[in-house]
Amino acid sequence: MVGYPNGIWDQINNKPILRRGITATHPNFDYNGQKEVMIDAACFPGSSGSPVFIFNEHGYQDKKGNITLGSSRVYLLGVLFAGPQQMLTGDIRIVNIPTSLKQISVSSIPINLGLIIKAERILELEAAFKKKILFYNSQMHLCHHTPCTAAAIGFNGVDICINQLAVFF
Repeated sequence: MVGYPNGIWDQINNKPILRRGITATHPNFDYNGQKEVMIDAACFPGSSGSPVFIFNEHGYQDKKGNITLGSSRVYLLGVLFAGPQQMLTGDIRIVNIPTSLKQISVSSIPINLGLIIKAERILELEAAFKKKILFYNSQMHLCHHTPCTAAAIGFNGVDICINQLAVFF
């Protein structure tokens, strides 16, 4: 996993922190019916969005069961987005109890598990984004505002002049 746990990074060399772990659920199966994988690694706030890679050193078995020995591979498993926390006592908070207000302490401690959105979901996002771009490109036409000769975007039946739009950005 590559990231900035709790905002930590190599400031002198401008590099993120590299950490390692293992898969806690099988990558070929969707965890709890979602396109996710659970990993067993130190996942802290600031790690969300970190790319998670599978690194097979000196050999691996592919999805078809073929075994390759003597070579390594690296591939993107997905992106970290969450990690379960265990709630313990610690911080003092005021909470509303039906009969009165009472101070209690609440802390969360990571349990060294993380949820990964599978890389295939990133490809789905890319496809959806490209589809939207094609849609908006198909809606572009010449602006009918005089004396404007710039392109305009037709959105929900409304022409928006690119020159007028640029004022807002």
